[in-house]
Amino acid sequence: MRAFASGVAVLGVALLGALHPIPALAAVTEFPLQSNAVGPNGLTLGPDGNIWVAESDANLLASVTPSGVVTAYDAPNPYGVAVGPDGNLWFTDLVDSSIGRFNISTTVVTTFATGTPNANPIGITAGPDGNLWFVEQATDKVGRITTAGSITEFAVLSTGSQSEPITVGPDGNLWIPERQVDKIAKVTTSGVATEYTLPTAPARPRGITAGPDGNVWFTESLGDKVGRITPSGTITEFTVPNAAGKPHPRGIAAGVDGRIWIAEDDGRAVYSLTTFGTFSAAYPIASASCTPFQMTVAADGSVWFIENIPGNVAKVETGPGAPTATAAPGKGSAKVTWTAPLNGGT
Repeated sequence: MRAFASGVAVLGVALLGALHPIPALAAVTEFPLQSNAVGPNGLTLGPDGNIWVAESDANLLASVTPSGVVTAYDAPNPYGVAVGPDGNLWFTDLVDSSIGRFNISTTVVTTFATGTPNANPIGITAGPDGNLWFVEQATDKVGRITTAGSITEFAVLSTGSQSEPITVGPDGNLWIPERQVDKIAKVTTSGVATEYTLPTAPARPRGITAGPDGNVWFTESLGDKVGRITPSGTITEFTVPNAAGKPHPRGIAAGVDGRIWIAEDDGRAVYSLTTFGTFSAAYPIASASCTPFQMTVAADGSVWFIENIPGNVAKVETGPGAPTATAAPGKGSAKVTWTAPLNGGT
């Protein structure tokens, strides 16, 4: 537990609209998964209000309540996980090249082969068309599966892209970070792709999320940046702060507070930033050897992430000290009251 003191500051800011508050008080709480195995890889907010974690190394799907109670269920090699329009959990089976459907009520698992051997399906998301969409890392394909299990594959990504996650953008398209070729791909629900090359090389884009500003946001694990891309493909990059060295940001999620949240792999910390690129202070993680990974947001607004090592799931709760202020468009100043950490954070 950290101690905090209150203060007041007057900030000179270039305001383009509402001033997004920088959270000043947050607590990171870690929960060990029952399997005690390393390698949780995906997580999502379930229709039951719990966080669901894909434990690929343990062959489990784990349900985590808001208070951290973990219940695990058998599932074959789950990697990515998402909630389908049918209310079931859908997951990728990286080993058997299939897509799984998990009924939360009955815990029955049904699997559907992708049709391409050794495709390595990895990231998955619910699409705007009533289907699930996934990425095949080994084939550079994007797949679509109906809730009845019919699969269509589209060979639209760059060769050797090594893509991982996939998300739906505010524009209704699918967006994918192509890790090894430093591109972001936009894919329509008809399977037509447009690729955008990142300004930084090597960037290694890893995480991706739809932002509250109508844009798509992503992390660059080697570029040590957070990127923003408009629906038309204009890219802006923001350097991630980390006093300890190379941060390697990976996980990313859009919070209910209007901010973008990121998890640093090597930096072992969580940050948030405004849609204008202003970063918060670091929220350190207690586990010294952890590797923060994918992120999601719970119904209560808390931000959750997985620690691939040592096999934890963790949540960040923003405290009551977060400032609030609004201002009209244009340049000006704002008086902001905040709760500042005594340990040197800002």
